[in-house]
Amino acid sequence: MAPAAGARCAKHADAAAVDVCQRCGTFICGECVHIRAEDEFCADCALILDRPAPTRPKVAFGLAVAPLPLGVALTLSAGTVGTLVGLALLLPLIASALALILQERAARQRGQAPLTGRFYPLTWVMIALDLLATAGLVGFVLRAAAHR
Repeated sequence: MAPAAGARCAKHADAAAVDVCQRCGTFICGECVHIRAEDEFCADCALILDRPAPTRPKVAFGLAVAPLPLGVALTLSAGTVGTLVGLALLLPLIASALALILQERAARQRGQAPLTGRFYPLTWVMIALDLLATAGLVGFVLRAAAHR
């Protein structure tokens, strides 16, 4: 995106802006422009984009995926007792996944983590599925207890 006529570089007030950072919107001069994948960025945003992808979303995704098959297997193999054991094991995994993904969200909002990556949205989906499955398991235990 081209800057408005008369716009000045945010770091070099004596230099005319030649572009706008695609991430933060800062005016940048020819000396400050950093090109990544055919887009222009300021130095600060280029540093963020050059960082290796954070591992939090991947770990959170792994923690969010684990409860579903584990809970189903325990419920099918051991009934009510297995469900109770499953809930005791699943809830800490889900809580850990949620804590990690919330940390990642905060880092993204502060500009300390890239805004891209497929594990971030997938983890939110898995946490939602985990919570639905947990509600189903609790319902299973309550129904089983009511029939005794």
